Amino acid sequence: MGQLDGEFHVTNPNAKALYDFVRVTFDSVDSVKVFTQTAGMATGMIEVGGPIDPLWLDVLRAAGKQRLLRKLVAAIQADPNSADPGAQALMLELLAEPEDATPAEASPPGPQPAAAAAVAAMAAAVDAVAADIYDEGLLWKDMPFIGRDSLRESLKLMVPPAPHRSLLVIGNEGSGKTWTRQFLRYLKENGGSMQLRPIDMSLRAGLPVDERELASLVADALLGKEPPTFDPTAQPEAVVSRMRIWLSGELEDSTRPIWLVLDGFTPKTATAGAIQLVNELAQAAANGELGPVHVIVLGYNGNPALTAAALCEALAAPTRDEVKEFFARAALALQGTQPADAALEQLVDRFDAKHGPLATTPISRLGPLARERALTLFRDEP
Repeated sequence: MGQLDGEFHVTNPNAKALYDFVRVTFDSVDSVKVFTQTAGMATGMIEVGGPIDPLWLDVLRAAGKQRLLRKLVAAIQADPNSADPGAQALMLELLAEPEDATPAEASPPGPQPAAAAAVAAMAAAVDAVAADIYDEGLLWKDMPFIGRDSLRESLKLMVPPAPHRSLLVIGNEGSGKTWTRQFLRYLKENGGSMQLRPIDMSLRAGLPVDERELASLVADALLGKEPPTFDPTAQPEAVVSRMRIWLSGELEDSTRPIWLVLDGFTPKTATAGAIQLVNELAQAAANGELGPVHVIVLGYNGNPALTAAALCEALAAPTRDEVKEFFARAALALQGTQPADAALEQLVDRFDAKHGPLATTPISRLGPLARERALTLFRDEP
């Protein structure tokens, strides 16, 4: 029999890899319930309200005992959030094993040639889909995403196994920084395995957030717990230093691919200590001190030279070529084909004359106008 047709033993390398994938990718009880229902599992003996790691282990073991592990893995493999190439290759390899195959311990390593070819083809397809996602111009086919080639390339460099784990987005109000969060959500919903944890101060009212409050928010977002107790008389820099050391220790053995997005931390919304903590978190992530945690700072106010290992995107008004590329991408998304280059040039000329000049029109105004123009021209009407 195949590896999915007997009991689940986490000591098996493939089983351990499967367990590590599901517990970090599907970290909500609701996700687990959907998969168990799809597989037709009996869950009366499983405590579904506990922490996610032991819950997944119980579910996988129960599926093995009920001879439903193959159905459970098939449901997980088909989920849009399971597009990670390595995970897809693993699950397809396991599913390709016939039920009367020799047990894993006695069989040669790796899938048989036909199965290996299918796995390789599927992994290549997943890679191609993932690459295409970065080139979108209309997110969800209705949200404009103009230019940002530097962001697109930086995020490619941050997806594991790439080593980069920190990104600083620099730009004034209205330059499009918050579009980064929408693009991250789009990547997540279209196959990305990251867990997004935004902390947004852009709409902060009242007193600015200080380093102690921010430490609590960060600890809850990354670990679901309170930060260490700080000396009430400690200076902000001492609090920041202690928080960085504590967080590095807590995350040292973590496997959760959390992307912490820090937005709107300016001198109006945050104290100097809080901004220092933001900078320290970006630096720690860039240096690999926070385990698998990635940190993205929108509206970075520090000195990028102090965080040399971080990627950096300095926002500016979109160029004519970027607006042209947006309309080409939008046409491809909405109607499946791109207009000829001459038609795109004429389209940009008319758009610039009516809504420009492009170089001085805020992206917060330019984006919605470009969206409406694209929908009017390219959307297929029933």
